[in-house]
Amino acid sequence: MSVPPLVYHGFKGIGTGTEYFLSVPTEPYNYSEPDKYRLSPDTDQIPYDWVLTPGLKHG
Repeated sequence: MSVPPLVYHGFKGIGTGTEYFLSVPTEPYNYSEPDKYRLSPDTDQIPYDWVLTPGLKHG
């Protein structure tokens, strides 16, 4: 799977065990000209409910 440029994306483990995520970028990250932009998971700009177990916080 690939994510097109300028598309926000995220993931959430929903099992009860340990979850793993492997990211394999096509180019090394460029710290002087970052192409990565973050939004808080609680933002209204992305219409998704990132519900967590009560008492847990987004990391």
